[in-house]
Amino acid sequence: MLVTAPSGITPSPNVNGRGESRVWQVVHVGRVRRAEGNVGRMAEPPLSPEELDRVAATVESWLKAQHDNPVVLAVERDESGAARWFVRLTSDEKGVFSIWLTLQQRTLHHETYLMPAPIENRAECYEQLLRRNLHLHGVQLAIGGEDAVYLVGRVPADDLDDDVLDGVLGAHYAAVELCFRPAMRIGYASLFQG
Repeated sequence: MLVTAPSGITPSPNVNGRGESRVWQVVHVGRVRRAEGNVGRMAEPPLSPEELDRVAATVESWLKAQHDNPVVLAVERDESGAARWFVRLTSDEKGVFSIWLTLQQRTLHHETYLMPAPIENRAECYEQLLRRNLHLHGVQLAIGGEDAVYLVGRVPADDLDDDVLDGVLGAHYAAVELCFRPAMRIGYASLFQG
């Protein structure tokens, strides 16, 4: 995610010399670092195959420990051999939902399908979700294929440990509990009448 420099942070002289505004990259909650060079390029080099294997082993170890977690129903690895995992959870508001964890060259991408596209009161539903988006931590609401609503996020792969992964799971759980029912009541209002 790219944002302009936060107040109180003074960027160094710009790299390209064209007088353009500095761009800052939010890498993790509470930490900001300057994007170097061309803004279109990633600031960090991709992890080596050995580093990716180490990160995948960290995720695997953490997932094995989740069998004792009362909200985790199932944990599976993608059968294609890709560094992708599926975690199925139970929740009060939605019943059951899944988190997909995908290890990429620099980040662990995580996503949850929150709800199908609203069929009623679309503008109101999306407005409500956008307003809730301001209060989410570690995930963001996004519109995906077929206008379905997802929770998505990324964390730097080289920062992954049990605490970060616990935070990812907790962020998805909290966001589903906060957003699912109110959005469904607006986007599928006729199903909730009576």
